[in-house]
Amino acid sequence: MVWGAYYGMDRDRWVEILRCPICRKTGKAQLSAADEDWLITRVESAPGGFKVIQLKNGFDFFCASCGILVEP
Repeated sequence: MVWGAYYGMDRDRWVEILRCPICRKTGKAQLSAADEDWLITRVESAPGGFKVIQLKNGFDFFCASCGILVEP
């Protein structure tokens, strides 16, 4: 089977730098693509001082102090 060649492969991983535009807090979020569907992104870890809010089709990062949306 063709799909068997991909079974058990590690998912792609990357780091996004977060920065609050209000208080200028920064941090690194570690993300990865799901093994079963590379279009689905997972948050492996979020830096202290930031919140991750799960949405229907993804997620958003917020500054925990300011409550403002933070974009990677």
